[in-house]
Amino acid sequence: MPDIIKDINQIIEDAEKSLVEAKSEADAEAVRVKVTGRNGALTALSSTMGTLQPEERKAAGRAFNEAKNKFQALLDQALERIKDSSASSGASSIDVTLPGRKWGCGRKHPVTRVIDDCVAAFRRMGYVVAAGPEIDTVWHNFDALAPRPVSKAKNVGLSSL
Repeated sequence: MPDIIKDINQIIEDAEKSLVEAKSEADAEAVRVKVTGRNGALTALSSTMGTLQPEERKAAGRAFNEAKNKFQALLDQALERIKDSSASSGASSIDVTLPGRKWGCGRKHPVTRVIDDCVAAFRRMGYVVAAGPEIDTVWHNFDALAPRPVSKAKNVGLSSL
């Protein structure tokens, strides 16, 4: 077995140990960069493949491909393990016995604000806001205002109001 294949196997073993010890996604990413990054160990070894004999190059190429596939599988397993452990620890960190969040009080509607501003302006000018019925009736339009018992407008046919 050529030395390059031994080196590849040693790199994968070291990477496997590092991935088992990884506690966060950043640790796993650091191992990935160390092994397959731009200046990674496997990348450095792949540049030496051009100096090998054709028979050794085939075996080394096969070993490189197997090593990359194995490393990717190890990396995926480590990331899945890290995600599972962080999800389970995140769920237990919520204390359900604490009181809930308080809701905000809210605000007045913009139209209500304008009405309030107008009423305040009229009050400053000396006017009084009088509350009255919301529906116009014959009593409020005619009878209460009439100086005499019968209004002419009432006889015109507006008595149905």
